[in-house]
Amino acid sequence: MSNLDFIIHTTGAILLISSGLLWLRTDGKLLNRLVGHFFILVLCVMLVEMFMHFLPNALANFIYGTQKYDTPNKLTRS
Repeated sequence: MSNLDFIIHTTGAILLISSGLLWLRTDGKLLNRLVGHFFILVLCVMLVEMFMHFLPNALANFIYGTQKYDTPNKLTRS
């Protein structure tokens, strides 16, 4: 994991924890809704960032994994 990735993950985790705790502590209806939306926004950004790490490897494994069954036995390398 690169330094930038570590910073993004740490910042996202801190924002999730702090907004979750703030969401539980707020009494105002508008502020509670605002903090709730912020919590969901940060959670979605973190999930998208996680899928950006896993999706290219999974897609490449799927594409290159299916091609080995498509070629005849004489053309495959040992």
